[in-house]
Amino acid sequence: MKFKIEINTDNSAFSDMEGGEVARILRGVSRTVEETSGESFNDYAVSLFDVNGNKVGFALIEEA
Repeated sequence: MKFKIEINTDNSAFSDMEGGEVARILRGVSRTVEETSGESFNDYAVSLFDVNGNKVGFALIEEA
């Protein structure tokens, strides 16, 4: 299996501190994995949102 994360950094939430916003999103993914043992990602993609509430990507577990 593969754990995939895709984040589109083309909007204003990433303009000043791209690394900081990516890190914030990844911390959220990390919390979700820890709290659910990754079960949230098994059957469907989990949407990822920037600080402004815009959908900017997804995380999922897929068969290799």
